[in-house]
Amino acid sequence: MNRTEFNEALRRKLDGIAEADRKSILDYYNECIDDRMDDGASEEEAIDALGSLDELAAAVLADAPVTGLIPRVTSEESRSKRVTRKDAQVIEPGFRGLDVELANCDLRLALSEDRECRVAYDGSARFGIPEVAVRGDRLVIRNDPMGVKWRDRITGWLEDSGERRVTVFLPAADYDTLRVHLDSGDCRLEAGLRFGTADLRSRSGDVACAAEFRDTLHIETTSGDVTLGSLVCKGELTVQSSSGDLNAAVVRCGRLRANTASGDLEIRELGCDRAEIRTVSGDLQVENAAVSGDLRVQTVSGDLSLNCRNAGSVSLTTVSGDIEARFAQRMQFAVSTVSGEVHVPASDPSGTPCSVRSVSGDICVRS
Repeated sequence: MNRTEFNEALRRKLDGIAEADRKSILDYYNECIDDRMDDGASEEEAIDALGSLDELAAAVLADAPVTGLIPRVTSEESRSKRVTRKDAQVIEPGFRGLDVELANCDLRLALSEDRECRVAYDGSARFGIPEVAVRGDRLVIRNDPMGVKWRDRITGWLEDSGERRVTVFLPAADYDTLRVHLDSGDCRLEAGLRFGTADLRSRSGDVACAAEFRDTLHIETTSGDVTLGSLVCKGELTVQSSSGDLNAAVVRCGRLRANTASGDLEIRELGCDRAEIRTVSGDLQVENAAVSGDLRVQTVSGDLSLNCRNAGSVSLTTVSGDIEARFAQRMQFAVSTVSGEVHVPASDPSGTPCSVRSVSGDICVRS
């Protein structure tokens, strides 16, 4: 096969993609042919070394932009069954949990309005189209970006692959478990969803959650922000972030453990049995707090602001940051600082124990 025959045949096989992309692919392969001919190969030998036309075309088409359908939905009972709608695939009911592992892809979990479970994928196949499988009582969604050979063979013809997102529409139900591990994508759980236990992790993506949890919820990010809407967790809620911010509207939980390193932390309304809230260099603000047990708030160099309706006991600690607090109940204060200024109302011996400590920061408490 000579060069003209090769170009014409490959062009016909790539009829399903945009002309600009098709031209880029043909230009690339012609450069490959030229390189081999510069090394001493004949035109026919250089073309034969590229492989079959069918393999080349399949690799290109696998990386063409894809919107809508995920290629397969399988179960242990029927690996080949596929049920599709116009814009997404319908998943058979019966699973009790979700297990999601995605790289370079966002995830959105939303309440289904028609009581059907559907999964849709929007984006390019360049980083791998996710696989969807019902395994036992769990819906599993995963992709393997390292298994995409086309990206390694031709890099650059698709410079901007755009947003990639998996959307799962879930019928209203009490699901037992939710496990989400994202490499660099955002995770969003919308209101109306209910789970037993959940583990949400994203390395560099943001996490937004407004769902309800019967038992425990663990949220962990490295550089992403965490946003909590009106969230209910009857057990323990744990939130950890290295450099991301934590911003919460309304949090109702059994026990709260929230930690950030360099990010800011803000909770506008908090109701729980116990709370431990910490930052290192970020500012910390908690408004409208009602804690039946211990409330412990700590920063190192960030400022601390607390507005508390009631608590069983309170501990506020900072090293170089300022502390500003307001209490609606009678408090028995124990205050200490090294070089900061202190403004605290009279202590009530029968009030709620409250420890306020700073090294170089100022302390201002109102009632």
